[in-house]
Amino acid sequence: MTQVPIQRGARPLPQDYLKVRSEYVGGVAVVRFEGDVDALTGTTMAAALAAELDGAPAALVIDLSAVGFLGCAGLSVLVETDARSRGAGIPMCLVSTGRAVLRPLFVSGLRDRLRVRPSLSRALLDLGCAV
Repeated sequence: MTQVPIQRGARPLPQDYLKVRSEYVGGVAVVRFEGDVDALTGTTMAAALAAELDGAPAALVIDLSAVGFLGCAGLSVLVETDARSRGAGIPMCLVSTGRAVLRPLFVSGLRDRLRVRPSLSRALLDLGCAV
């Protein structure tokens, strides 16, 4: 039987696993995520999206093109963000072509509820904010 030592000490912070970049294109808030969205990083994602919605943008684009894993926590954040954006009258669109994002959206039934486009330019066009 091989014993594996238990590592103690500082754990990597969630932001080490998920990078967030925000910018505005016209009046549209574009939030890009890179990394994994899971139970550790879901709060990071939620905080970034809430901050953008607090600014009342003309529309919100969530770019998940560089997301390698989208877990239940990430799906929950997307549902909450969708509900909040609809309530505020702010159109929302997701960007992704990756299986790691599209598969969980499809399996959960969210693919039919959320607007998903293959590129930022297509999302902006569909939102009526082409630049």
